[in-house]
Order: sequence, then C-alpha cells, then structure tokens
Amino acid sequence: VKGCLQKAIVKAEAVMARFPMAGQITARACDIAAQCYHTLGEPKKALEYYEKIVSNWPDYENAPEAQFMIGRTFEQLKRAKIIPEADANARIRSAYERLVTLYPNSPPAKAARQRLTAYRNQGGRP
Repeated sequence: VKGCLQKAIVKAEAVMARFPMAGQITARACDIAAQCYHTLGEPKKALEYYEKIVSNWPDYENAPEAQFMIGRTFEQLKRAKIIPEADANARIRSAYERLVTLYPNSPPAKAARQRLTAYRNQGGRP
C-alpha cells in the first residue's frame, strides 16, 4: 500500500507541476497528494497541501473537508508533540472557526462546531 500511495503522490505532484493553476484538476491532484501524505503518516506535508487547496481553490468541492483536515492535522501534531501545545491550540481553533465562517452549511462545519463547543466546555483548550 505504501508504494501505491507514493506512486499516487508522484503522479499528483506531476499534474500540479505541469498544470499549476488548472482549477479543479490541480485542486484534485493537490487533494490526492494531501490524503496520501496523511495516510502515510506525514502530517506536515499533508498540511501543506490542505492549506494550498483552501488558499488557491476555495470553491473546490472538497475545500470544506480540506479546511477541516487542517484542524485535525494540527490536533495530530499536538498529540505527537511536534508543535507546542499553545501554538497548536490557537491553530486548531482558527482552522475550525475559519471552516464555520467560510463553509457554514457544509457537513464538516457541523463537526467543527461540535469540536469548538467541546473545546469551550473544556476551558478553551482543544
């Protein structure tokens, strides 16, 4: 499986290199790369691609999921102690608040609202 995911990343990155701003095609390639990196346990690399999706293609059909995954990835980085807790907490809240603002009616926004409520009930700490 690892080899297949790495091949998918190579193909997706080739599409992004050849067609850097080709709209939905490039957004989809970026999404595939993000998901593959996430599955391979490379959260920082996945995060780069999730952020690229939301920044460059906010109207892409999976942009709400990408924004949600930004928050989830910061949670993962926090649990692994890869980034400081205070920094992670601020980024987690920011990611979920941005999701609720940008994509209020999306299914990921509902999950983000639930997480934000849970964090507030825990004293504001994600």
